[in-house]
Amino acid sequence: MKLDFIKDNIILVVPNSIKNNILLYLNNLDKIYNIKIMSLDELIKRLTFNYDKEAIYYLMSNYNIKYDVSCNYLNNIKYIENKDYNNKKLNKLVEIKEELISNNLLIYDKYIDNLIENKEIIIYGYDYISKYDLKVLNNLNVNIIKQNYKDYKHDIFEFDNIDEEVEFVSCKIVELLKNGIDISNIKITGFNDEYYNSIKRIFSFYNIPINLNTSCIYGTNIIKDFLHFIKDNDINKSLDMLKNKYDLDKKENNYIYNKLINILNSYNFDYDNNLIIDILINDLKNTNNIKEEFDKAIEIIDLKNNIIDDEEYIFILSFNQNIIPHIYKDEDYINDNIKLKYMETTMEKNKIERDIILNKIRSIKNLVITYKLNSNTNSYIISSLNDELNFEIKHEKIENKYSNKMNYINLAKKLDNLVKYNIKDNELDILYNNYSDINYLTYNNKFSGINKDDFNKFIDNKLLLSFSSIDNYYRCSFRYYLNNILKLNIFEDTIDVKIGNIFHYILSICFNDGFDLDKEYDNYIKNIDLSISEMFFIKKLKEDLRFVIETIKDQNKFSTLNKSLYENKIYINKDEKIKLTFMGIIDKLLYKEENSNTYLVIIDYKTGTLHTNLNNVIYGINMQLPVYLYISKEKFKNAKVIGFYLQKILNNKKEKANLKLDGYSINNTDLLSKFDFTYKDSEVIKSMKINQDGSFSAYSKILSEYQMNKLNNLVKENIENAFNNILDCNFNINPKVIGKNLVGCEYCKYKDICFKKEEDKIYLEEKTFPSYLDGGDNNE
Repeated sequence: MKLDFIKDNIILVVPNSIKNNILLYLNNLDKIYNIKIMSLDELIKRLTFNYDKEAIYYLMSNYNIKYDVSCNYLNNIKYIENKDYNNKKLNKLVEIKEELISNNLLIYDKYIDNLIENKEIIIYGYDYISKYDLKVLNNLNVNIIKQNYKDYKHDIFEFDNIDEEVEFVSCKIVELLKNGIDISNIKITGFNDEYYNSIKRIFSFYNIPINLNTSCIYGTNIIKDFLHFIKDNDINKSLDMLKNKYDLDKKENNYIYNKLINILNSYNFDYDNNLIIDILINDLKNTNNIKEEFDKAIEIIDLKNNIIDDEEYIFILSFNQNIIPHIYKDEDYINDNIKLKYMETTMEKNKIERDIILNKIRSIKNLVITYKLNSNTNSYIISSLNDELNFEIKHEKIENKYSNKMNYINLAKKLDNLVKYNIKDNELDILYNNYSDINYLTYNNKFSGINKDDFNKFIDNKLLLSFSSIDNYYRCSFRYYLNNILKLNIFEDTIDVKIGNIFHYILSICFNDGFDLDKEYDNYIKNIDLSISEMFFIKKLKEDLRFVIETIKDQNKFSTLNKSLYENKIYINKDEKIKLTFMGIIDKLLYKEENSNTYLVIIDYKTGTLHTNLNNVIYGINMQLPVYLYISKEKFKNAKVIGFYLQKILNNKKEKANLKLDGYSINNTDLLSKFDFTYKDSEVIKSMKINQDGSFSAYSKILSEYQMNKLNNLVKENIENAFNNILDCNFNINPKVIGKNLVGCEYCKYKDICFKKEEDKIYLEEKTFPSYLDGGDNNE
């Protein structure tokens, strides 16, 4: 880059695309120059006016318009003077502009005159300067450096599809690198979003580094939750809810959270949450997510407003009609019929666009141009620009000498065509002779493993387990990996989930002083998204819940346990090289402290089917009830557990018997009576009854203290084994079969991923609870 016009005391106006190169050039000079550098857009706004988000918000709130419409008005008022245009649309802009001025919502640079005084403004690197910009720059000391265009001839390469096009470009780039071309001198341009996946995938096959910024923070779970929280809460409370839900020590979470804070801090004016959402969403969509960039990589550049040196190698992809050049339509707010004399018409803009691209293409010394005939959704033709360029169109054969992985893929495609359509490609024999080990139409479903250090880095040296995640792991470790590590599951906020959340919430507060069911229930459902039919159904359930509350109050009358905890979240931490935590939430803990002893009952509410069968706990499966036993005993050290139960709180009929507790009780009647006076023919515990001889009924689910301790130790052992195996990255496909039941695949969403085979299944012997608790004696 040669900049002969550089001198002291100038304002250098350059496009952002070349600003870094300009700074690098200046840093390498022997002399330090007094130069102010800015873009043309920045200069024009400083010479006229600018606006911020408060102006956008003002128009949205006062004119009851959408974000895009507000921005459209603001982008057009710069063309308007304070006069009558005898046109409704233009006079509307005059009205808006005057209103914004009177409310101090347009930003004027009071220092601009001092900045430009006695300075030459040199504009460099722009292919075209608009009539409006020239009007603003009139009477200033401006020197516009025009670009010197050349007339190189090139070929254009045609391909059937995007993948072939990108593969050809990849091969050409590897050739350049092998010939000693610095990767920083290789650029690609021209393509649209439909190319991103192919470029990312195929470039990786050739180990070509490229920095593709394809994601924003808008679609992340943190932002989705924040936008959900903010519907019913203020900003600070919504942020607190994020802190409670997400680990902000994790790098990506912390990055997104801080970006969100920066955006919110930019709204330094009073606003209504409902109106600011549109502005917030736009800002979130324009904020890039965290990404790891290569220090040296292929650069993506803009073709327009760019200076391309002769030592640079440029690849223009997607040289297709309707993509290159961009085609403008007469759909501006100030349309062609009312365009002002210092505004370009649609026809003028299209001619300017064509001339810029034609001049750019002709001026690049080292250039490869490609286009495709088809994509997954459309068919294409070559850009009409070639009618004027008249470059030769070539159908280049891709000779892939640089990627075995790409050759395997191409061979598989050609074999597909032969097997399915009896079409034999000319290159099939050559590829097959060189890659005969392809194992076509075979599939190895084995998990190929993961590096432990990479895994620890991925989980940020923190591992949190719960009953559900451990249950997944013991059913099938690959199922756990997909669901709980890669998080491929999609949460569905179904009506059943909404009902469960409502019931659990109300039952966690219903015994507080001053509780009002109607008020709390109505306030809760008001803040969740419900269809008309869902709302009708859930409103009817309020009376069912009222019956549940009254029944539980009646059950409590039979107990001496006088203390309680609700929705109790318990964390159990392990001291290891990384942070290991087991977490459980118990719906209700009833307890009594007496003579230095703590007597404890554990209850979990269920709106769905109850599962109290513990036969598979020995294998780490269906451990929910025993897990509650384990975490409760960790919270209350040396507590005497009277029982652990499930309680079905949503039933077809309002019958008290349906609300009896279903689970396991201590076989000690002295302890049992502290919880349930009626234990001899219980009003509280399902099937609990004492025979005339004083023994427990055969239907009573009872355990000795020894058995409970044995069960507790078994749960602890299963949890520790799960931690160890997960940290060892043991994620093989191993669905468990117990007896005749393939429990590993029950309700699994990943059958289309694992392709399990018979040899993957792990067959386990059926066990009967509590017989596998060695030494246990129900009659102890």
